[in-house]
Amino acid sequence: MKKISALLVLLAMVFAVGAQTEILTHDFTLYEINKDNGQMITGNPYTIYQYTDSGKTVFFNFFATWCTYCWQFKQQGYLEQLQSQYGPNGTNEVMAFAVEGDEGNYSALTGGPDASGYASQGNWLQGTNYPVIPTYLSPNTQSILSEYSISAFPTVWMVCPSRWAYKIDRGTAASMYGKIASKCPQFNTSAQANAALFSKIEGIKNNYICEATITPKIQLQNVSENPMTSVELTITLDGTPTTFNWSGNLAKYEFETVTLPTIHANTNGSHNYSVAITKVNGINDPDPLKGTVSKSFSVAVTPTTANVNATFGSSIPSTWVQDNGYLYVYSDKGALYFNAFSIPAGYSDNLNLPPLNLTRFAHPVLKFDLSHKRRNSSSSDQLMVQWSANCDNNWHTLYDVSDPELATVSGNSSQAFVPSSTSQWRTETIDLSGVTDLSNVLLRFSFISGHGNIIWIDNVRIVDGTGVEDHESESISLYPNPTSDVVYVQTADMVNEVQVYNIQGQLVRTFNGDVHSISLAGFANGIYTLKIMTEKGMSIQKVVKQ
Repeated sequence: MKKISALLVLLAMVFAVGAQTEILTHDFTLYEINKDNGQMITGNPYTIYQYTDSGKTVFFNFFATWCTYCWQFKQQGYLEQLQSQYGPNGTNEVMAFAVEGDEGNYSALTGGPDASGYASQGNWLQGTNYPVIPTYLSPNTQSILSEYSISAFPTVWMVCPSRWAYKIDRGTAASMYGKIASKCPQFNTSAQANAALFSKIEGIKNNYICEATITPKIQLQNVSENPMTSVELTITLDGTPTTFNWSGNLAKYEFETVTLPTIHANTNGSHNYSVAITKVNGINDPDPLKGTVSKSFSVAVTPTTANVNATFGSSIPSTWVQDNGYLYVYSDKGALYFNAFSIPAGYSDNLNLPPLNLTRFAHPVLKFDLSHKRRNSSSSDQLMVQWSANCDNNWHTLYDVSDPELATVSGNSSQAFVPSSTSQWRTETIDLSGVTDLSNVLLRFSFISGHGNIIWIDNVRIVDGTGVEDHESESISLYPNPTSDVVYVQTADMVNEVQVYNIQGQLVRTFNGDVHSISLAGFANGIYTLKIMTEKGMSIQKVVKQ
């Protein structure tokens, strides 16, 4: 990580999708480095559970030898104070570890360069009263970094005796110690039977397009001294409860991922899903703590006429859905990226727009800005744009471009590509007139990695084929509306043209000149779309003829 900028650190961690701040932790075996000679001490490994099962809280400080902020935290001595006051030689309530997470060897840990020649901030072993765990020195591995979603340094995690773990702010010894009382669950372990649900349901996204077919998963934990062999759960979807029974054998604080029955939702709008513990080992759940978990999600079925104009300022639009979690927005650039630089070849992701009603456009055109540079002459990344009508899941390709044509910048880059000027972007234009049903159309961007370089897109918009972009003008109003005949256009701008479209999206009449009013006499009753062209652009308005 030290070899690239802060942005590229973020990009390199693309697989840490939805980085966690709370988990039920698995156990790990950790090997300490000998502070005097640099040898790995393999005869006396540590495990997390050896401390948590004895009622202690474990603190991990994840750091890198090159990291300035990590060194500042080390110099403050807060972790040493935590270990001294509350560790084995103090009140014996906690155990602290420092975990080096980016190729730090003995040389780097003692202030010298690492194996690649990169400088260390100082001697990380001097004055430490806690074990230092270098994850890149065998027999340690980097699996603990994945478990705790380590994407930046320094990062501090606290593991409670119950195996619930929390990412916490680094701070003084007193402030970190205080997190035990404020965060660690205090379960009634003396109860005859007691269970807990982890606070997140896996497998449910925030948004779905057309329909949601979901197989939820929960983490179920025994929080009683006695073995847990059965749990009755009440599952509720949109107010309708069902019963699910789990059976197994979990000892105290053991947990298991449980796959729940698949659910289906295909009605437009918000949906609520919850899971509650009803009985444990055949008796009513005695402790409500961590006994219920819920998740809301939305399904977009009804086509929207809202403008499509995504600038990706800080996030993907809330109604757009990605499939696989490999798409990110870099807020400093205000653009979306797919990191084919780090993602293996063959991996892909889709960015799905919600169902759209584009009938107000005479000639709809999709435009977006693209930036990409090849990794080398043999790598080939790919971007497609596809459409489907009426949620039928039959996808038709409108745009399919791979390297070298995909590249907007000449040459190759062995580093992750980040556009640095407007000249490195290209505007792509896709004609949507071939879409068979503009009243209910799905559009999606498909990104396919060739393990080449990052694909960036921005400013996704749908405009009319005239080239005049669709925008809502607050300075234009229609009256009366509804109307039986004449409707007046009120605006301070010069109106050059008004196009009238029926509910099927067909152009039925055009008014030219300095238009102040239009007549709907002879038109059937119903809703009409007016495209009002002014010297400043185009406004879309609806009028009701009755």
